[in-house]
Amino acid sequence: MSNLVNDALSKITPAKDETLGLNIINYRILKIKVELTPDGEVINIRVPIVANVTLALPVIGQVVNLKASLDLLTDVRVATNAQTGAPRAIIGKCSGDPDSISLAVPDSHNTLMEKAVNTASNFLTKTVSRLVEKDVCPLIHTLLSTLDMHIVQDIIDKFQKENQLLNDV
Repeated sequence: MSNLVNDALSKITPAKDETLGLNIINYRILKIKVELTPDGEVINIRVPIVANVTLALPVIGQVVNLKASLDLLTDVRVATNAQTGAPRAIIGKCSGDPDSISLAVPDSHNTLMEKAVNTASNFLTKTVSRLVEKDVCPLIHTLLSTLDMHIVQDIIDKFQKENQLLNDV
């Protein structure tokens, strides 16, 4: 799944916030984590993303290169269509995990740039998260909606069996 999303991401025009002079380029998805919720009915999906960010600092007339990382969270559960009896996916909201968002100034030796980025850090993390969600969440949703529901149900069943074995020990 991450390869498919990474291929699609490579074709996306960089996300921009013109008012801030912020560009997000070169998205990359790391290892996707999947876990079953305690009730055993829902699969939580954590999609870690890293990206390069450029930020224009008009006051000092320089562009800062940043590394951004954050996790997007969503979930999937299988429900039965009341009319047809066929399984269907119910996909939860995709959003950034606020605890996972970080921005770093790689190899910076310019303290003025670092101070400017640190001053705007809270605002920048929210903006970067919003832009990444806007670009990546629709791709994740599309991929999840095309999954065979029997495969999703098999994953849930596998997790339930593993949890049962752990509880029996």
